[in-house]
Amino acid sequence: MAKPDSLFLLIKSLNRSEKRYFRLFAGMQGKAKNYLKLFAFIEKQDQYEEDTVKKQFVGERFIRQLHVVKHYLRGLILKSLRNFHAEASPDIQIKHLLIDAHIMLQRECYPICQERIKKAEKLAIQYEKHLALLEIIALKRQIALRGTSTLQARKVLNELHQQETEALTQVQHLHQLWDVTANLFDWIPQVGGEQVSGRQSLIAHPLMQVADHDLSLKAHILRQHIRYVHAIMAEGDGKKGMVHLDKVIESLEAHPDRIAEDPQAYIIVLNNKIGAHLHMNGHDEIPKILAKIKRIPETYKLKMSPLIHKALLKTYNVELELYRDQRAYQKGIDLIPEIQTLWQGNAVDASLEYHMLFRFQFAYCHFMLGQYKEALHWVNELINQSYGELRRDIQVFARLLHLFIHYELGNLLYLRYALDATRRFKRKIGPLDSFEQCLLRFFSKICTTPISHHEQLFNKLVVSLEREKNSAVWKNGLDYLDVGEWLSQKK
Repeated sequence: MAKPDSLFLLIKSLNRSEKRYFRLFAGMQGKAKNYLKLFAFIEKQDQYEEDTVKKQFVGERFIRQLHVVKHYLRGLILKSLRNFHAEASPDIQIKHLLIDAHIMLQRECYPICQERIKKAEKLAIQYEKHLALLEIIALKRQIALRGTSTLQARKVLNELHQQETEALTQVQHLHQLWDVTANLFDWIPQVGGEQVSGRQSLIAHPLMQVADHDLSLKAHILRQHIRYVHAIMAEGDGKKGMVHLDKVIESLEAHPDRIAEDPQAYIIVLNNKIGAHLHMNGHDEIPKILAKIKRIPETYKLKMSPLIHKALLKTYNVELELYRDQRAYQKGIDLIPEIQTLWQGNAVDASLEYHMLFRFQFAYCHFMLGQYKEALHWVNELINQSYGELRRDIQVFARLLHLFIHYELGNLLYLRYALDATRRFKRKIGPLDSFEQCLLRFFSKICTTPISHHEQLFNKLVVSLEREKNSAVWKNGLDYLDVGEWLSQKK
């Protein structure tokens, strides 16, 4: 598979405001005409094709060194993004303030240097940026050594040392908690199992004993997540796990500035809560959580970004899966306009997987309600799109659903061609499993058997699938293509 072109991906990631700002920014750089022409042409491409770019600018001098021009254009876009997002997040603001402070320190402009440090320190404390605090303390130490008497410097240096110790302690807490989180399955036995790797009990870990007020908010949240996983995996106690999840949510919601800074962390916790409810069959609570996730951009006054866009798409996909599990297909169909508005307004390539999943679920909901023409529209959109190696299981299920739809529409002649296309596609990606073999054999016979004998073929299919009901392949297939429900409608 060809490596994606980094310049193309960068240009496609820009939103309208960023593109507008880049054009203004590039125009102020002097000799930017060629770069703007290249930018505009690549922006219009659906897929990057370098040969097409070279043909477009065949008479231009800059095309002789296209790789150099692309490298410069990429750098120019990144510079414009740095300027555009100078106030976008606490991390970026702190970095800019510290750059100013370093420059002022070198010029011995101490009042301005201290003013920039003070602003950076306020942000670093508010958002618990302990690594940035260490850099701030180092700058303050340099100023103390340059501009004060030995006696005054000693007092200031001791205060700075204490601040540095506290910051390092918080960094160490997070460092250790992330180590536990990354290796949770080494710490946590399965329900009723024995301790893995001979480690001490996770509950006896020193950081599990530290008082909440001695931990940063980030460390507190991470620890609650660890306790949640322990309650589920080691104790099999879903209710106890839910208590820990609720504590994380309460902690975040008590600090709305943290959610605005990192909404993805908040969304992940809410999605974990959805998963916990699914595990405990608490389906009635899930719509409330889904609604809360959808309101995040409005509640916290966030601009749409690729990360938020993708998180929202994931939420809608979970909602569709919920309706599919509940066989509430009309609710899924009612959601389609809302989802279309979201994905059409934010065409981000990173969400291609969700576009595939949506098309499949739209088709499936319509199919199960007997709306076969609408189902065919969505499944055709899916199978006519190139998804490469992305979610090949869904690509196979979509082609099987395609066969079901053509049968229901009475398109038996076309069904033969669709069947051959499905076999060719499957051969490209691997051998047929037993579930797929049952279905393809059935459709192969349907194409050449009089309609009066179709009922007999359906009965044989039921018997064949009955033999598969305990296999993992069959259960996985039912998650996306409930053949049993479809067959029950044929009786």
